[in-house]
Amino acid sequence: VILTRSDPILPLARLRGTMMMAELRNEDLRFSQTEAASLIYQIVDARVEDGMIELLEARTEGWAVGLQLAAVLLRASNDRSEFADQFANSSHQWVMEYLVDETLMKLDDEWRSTLLNLSLLDRFSGDLLQEAVLSSPEPDVGAAILRSLVRANLFLIPLDEQGVWYRFHHLFQEMLRHRLKQGSTLPLRQAVYHKASIWYERQGLLEEAIAHALLAADHQRAVRLIEQNLHVAMNAEDWRRIDRWLGRLPVERTASPGILVAAAVLEHFRHHINATADLIEKAAAMIEQERQVGQGDEARQQEWSYWLGAVYVFRAQHRHFLGEADACIHFATEALTLLPQEWRFLRALAEFSRISGLQQAGRTADAVRYARQRLEEQRSSPDQMTLRIFLGLGAIYHSVPDTFALEQLTPAFIQLSSDLDRPISLGWAHYLRGWMLYQSAQVADAESHFRIVVQDAHRVHLRAAIDSYTGLALTLAAQGRFDEAKAAVDG
Repeated sequence: VILTRSDPILPLARLRGTMMMAELRNEDLRFSQTEAASLIYQIVDARVEDGMIELLEARTEGWAVGLQLAAVLLRASNDRSEFADQFANSSHQWVMEYLVDETLMKLDDEWRSTLLNLSLLDRFSGDLLQEAVLSSPEPDVGAAILRSLVRANLFLIPLDEQGVWYRFHHLFQEMLRHRLKQGSTLPLRQAVYHKASIWYERQGLLEEAIAHALLAADHQRAVRLIEQNLHVAMNAEDWRRIDRWLGRLPVERTASPGILVAAAVLEHFRHHINATADLIEKAAAMIEQERQVGQGDEARQQEWSYWLGAVYVFRAQHRHFLGEADACIHFATEALTLLPQEWRFLRALAEFSRISGLQQAGRTADAVRYARQRLEEQRSSPDQMTLRIFLGLGAIYHSVPDTFALEQLTPAFIQLSSDLDRPISLGWAHYLRGWMLYQSAQVADAESHFRIVVQDAHRVHLRAAIDSYTGLALTLAAQGRFDEAKAAVDG
């Protein structure tokens, strides 16, 4: 029997393969909630609430020594609710001291420094360790050190079966961070976060790159990352992702054309017309100001032209709302000359506005002809643009009204929206289908399409959700289900 914190120098793989060795690892030794309760009852010698046991087991992750120390502290506590709050929000000093005595103080300075800095990362791989903590040019040195940490059993928890990603036991991580804050400066800690952000960006892990840039207090970098990837989130109609990005930024750091456009996109999805217009005009003023200051910087000028294209898209939408058809067509056309091809969502909105503007100007035949021409161009590779042209045509047929044309259009609209997983477009497609069926007196079928929209109201365009609640109420009332209709109106 060998009891050891780290792997002994033995042919372990061969012994495992020949079934001549039995192993008990961390996951085997971790106490279940029932086992934790048994241990705590023995030490406290009194009834302990189930919620308290759940808290202690979760915070110690079933680690026996941590549970034992927590139980000792609980027994000595006069106020269990206060103890629970303290233990839930921070490691108790006794637990910290035990971890220091058992592990940290037995390491040499280099290993101690590595562990302390590594504790800043909530998860890590060998490559990330090498990039953010070691800054070493030697190949695979991070992976080698991570393997050594695993063998040394320094409270590492594997996060995948391949042994690529790990994290520290939460209590151990807190202790390391506590010690690091005592012995290092804030700029040194922020440097680790900054290097981690760079590594995450190279791996295409944008969420982590933004989060670590903010931890490094590099707000300019976070803004740049958001601006560079905004069109990707817009193309996916993922407005919640955009909302999450902007929610992380300090308010005073949101003053850039790209961030203002991102905020305008959110207000557009929420159908806040005036708020969208206000943000866009602020972005326009900022672009003009930056152009005057930064003349001669070709790359920056190109970037400003893209944001100006975005401004024109939303100006076109606002002019359409105000009934200014010619201005709507003008800004939509200008936007299409400025926006890059890969910014599909904004280009699609511009196309939608151009179609809407033509109809509003009394040129419905021109609007339909233009839309069908653009659909034909998209036939071989339908995408976000196709969806918005479908919506433009659908809006025309809705207003005419032309239920036969909608009956032909909406199945393809629904199918493509579903295939591309575009919730905003899918909401509009089901709404249009529901409205067509309602106008055709197929109220039960119409109800099913309106229900699809309202059940996914948190992901669709707010206007589509509101109109679908209205449609649902009408279809229910048409079936004599007046109580349900009133509930739909209230919803």
